[in-house]
Amino acid sequence: MVTGETLVVDFGDYFAHKYSDEHLVRLLQFHKADKGPLLYMLNNQLGDERVEQVYKLCNRVWELKDAHEKRTNKRRQTRVALHKELFSIIEETLLLLNRIAERETQWILYPLFVVADELVRESLYMTRVLKLSQEYIEKCGRSVHRSFTLCLNDRNPVRRENRRIAVYMFMNLEFKVYHRLGNRDMVKNLIKVIKSRQENAEEPLVPCVQSLAAQYPAQLATYHYFMGEYYGCYENDYGSAADHLVKALGQCSARPEQHHQAQIARILVLLIPFAILSKRAYPRPEAIDAMFKTIGATKPTRSMEMVQKVYRDASRYFATGNLTAYRSLLQPPEQQVWFLRRGVYVAMLLIEELVLLRRVRLCHHYAGSPSILPLEMLCVGISPGQLDTRMLECALANLISKGYIRGYLSHGNQCMVVSKTGPFPALVRRPESQ
Repeated sequence: MVTGETLVVDFGDYFAHKYSDEHLVRLLQFHKADKGPLLYMLNNQLGDERVEQVYKLCNRVWELKDAHEKRTNKRRQTRVALHKELFSIIEETLLLLNRIAERETQWILYPLFVVADELVRESLYMTRVLKLSQEYIEKCGRSVHRSFTLCLNDRNPVRRENRRIAVYMFMNLEFKVYHRLGNRDMVKNLIKVIKSRQENAEEPLVPCVQSLAAQYPAQLATYHYFMGEYYGCYENDYGSAADHLVKALGQCSARPEQHHQAQIARILVLLIPFAILSKRAYPRPEAIDAMFKTIGATKPTRSMEMVQKVYRDASRYFATGNLTAYRSLLQPPEQQVWFLRRGVYVAMLLIEELVLLRRVRLCHHYAGSPSILPLEMLCVGISPGQLDTRMLECALANLISKGYIRGYLSHGNQCMVVSKTGPFPALVRRPESQ
């Protein structure tokens, strides 16, 4: 119904006729500045008390936000009191919608997700900005997990009504919560549950690309980012990690009008070292500069600065086999801490081995591909103290044992003897289609 320039929306009509639209979603997006030119009313045709309670709670949230905007006193104590009350109301709203959703089908899934997302936003704001107790993010995690379980355990045989299609949406919210808590065990358990359901012979869970999340590029990007982080930082499976992160980056690139520079930088922080380790692929320095110029990074984040400076240099040193320069990148304590916090320090150390391999290959190439490589030749240009012949022998022995080099070391002659045919095996198997 339209009255003048105001659109009147019947909140109860959604539950009576089982549908949702952008107007319902707008009412539930509490982080927005306002509800827009909309007037919501309730004609509770079903007589459901829970629907009426949800309606009242939503109005209460907007009343609190409007009252806060009009206040002149917005000191910390006032903001803390406001957000504590908002958290409590949104948590209760999610609980009520979970109960309502138990007897509903797919129409209610996105509104339910929106409220769960609002609860996660509120808890993150309270713990990150207001510096309140982690208790709020923990309570949020429990509430969101109920929504996740509600979808995962749906046994409705009618596929177009089954709620499992939204599992990955709530999984993304749980990823955010557990990431904030730093709880790796919960992340592992969550992925273990999803894998077991995907492998269930009787009722297999559909993959993410066939779920509700596939309709929203941001959800696909989030899912693949956290899966890439899990495989790379927790399981050291750099191949699977790189595959997921490439897909996450692809979802960001598919929507240029909504570029989030910080998100792209976070993906690249993981993708670049994991791709080097698994596929021996690395971005050209000029490509990194061009990409950030394209997305228009006006206020570079720490991650963006590290990608543009450190990772750009790391890629160049990897390509040229400059072991001394690469090691210097890992020396500053502040950079070591930064790598550790993002879970890529081990990967950066492993890349050092590949930088040495690249150096050996270049020396072998420019020396005319001899079968005997003196160790002294491989040490040329390396700063004294960084790599002596004994350390070099150990590093080369590792490369040989891992199958990176076909050959053997001669300690007495201080040299390495390599195969005349294929001394450096292809380490990455390319797809047959290429």
